[in-house]
Amino acid sequence: MLLLLLVACLPDDSFLLGNRALDYHLDRTRVLAVRATPIGAIAGEPRTIEALVMGPHAVERLDVSACGLRDDSLTYIWGMECFSNEELVTPLGDALPLVWETPDLSALPCGQDTADTGFEPYNECEIQIPVLVRAHTAEDIGYGGVYVHMWTREARSTGVERPEPPHALEVVGEARPGAEVELVWRIGPSRYDYFQWWIDAGTLRSTGRTGLYVDSPQGNETRNRLVIPDDFTGTLRVAVVGSTLYGRRSPIWDVVELEVRP
Repeated sequence: MLLLLLVACLPDDSFLLGNRALDYHLDRTRVLAVRATPIGAIAGEPRTIEALVMGPHAVERLDVSACGLRDDSLTYIWGMECFSNEELVTPLGDALPLVWETPDLSALPCGQDTADTGFEPYNECEIQIPVLVRAHTAEDIGYGGVYVHMWTREARSTGVERPEPPHALEVVGEARPGAEVELVWRIGPSRYDYFQWWIDAGTLRSTGRTGLYVDSPQGNETRNRLVIPDDFTGTLRVAVVGSTLYGRRSPIWDVVELEVRP
């Protein structure tokens, strides 16, 4: 197995967007979340790729690509640096959502020795490669991605794909300049571990990253508080993304638009 440990080397947004708790304004083009479903699938089965892209500029073009996919060896890649080598990049499409007909890799042998790498895959028949979404505007480029797992034999997954649970983002309070409103996101019945928030303007009292406020068999709930700027009027967007540790489920998201009036 070819197993590569690569360091992210792309500008602006990266795979680790969730670590940026204080960088939550939609002041540039951002790819806030990417998902490839189903999570657990054998190579050769189709994957649907979707993304949440937001920012102040109109998106003129999308590029979706995979990196490190080989037909002669299993690969297990961490990071995005390989996208700088065009020979390792496989273009997938220029629109979202897209259905990726993944290649049949059933002829590749499992159980290749990885003892000298210091890293082990979760399963001897497993492949992990990054998929990158680039959103091009006249002003900038936004980046985001997801790690895609495939298996050359009977599918085994770090997560089990389940139907997307019902979810809704509620805004409690009057949206007016200088006001503070409560943001309540309810999901259920399912468990998500952490939540990332973005806004056009203002301040998030609990920063751009929150945990569970309510965790019960009926579902999850997370909350935040938005302070609207004193001089803001017009449409103010709020986005929230729910994710799980180790990619056990695909991310989900909601976006609401507040009409801020004096």
